[in-house]
Amino acid sequence: YFSETFKKVVGVNPTTYKKYINYKPGITSKEESLILNNINYITNIKNKAIDYLSHRKPVIMPSKVFKL
Repeated sequence: YFSETFKKVVGVNPTTYKKYINYKPGITSKEESLILNNINYITNIKNKAIDYLSHRKPVIMPSKVFKL
């Protein structure tokens, strides 16, 4: 399941990505381009999420009142 999900997110299987990270030959320019585009897309989503979270109002939880 990990491999399937990884391929959906990054665009290539984990073995190809590992070759890319370790600068091993055997990766095509198309695979390299796909990896870079998908990593850029993921980074943009992360930055948008961080921006959203930093601009929303803080959630104030109601405090419980204990009666004695």
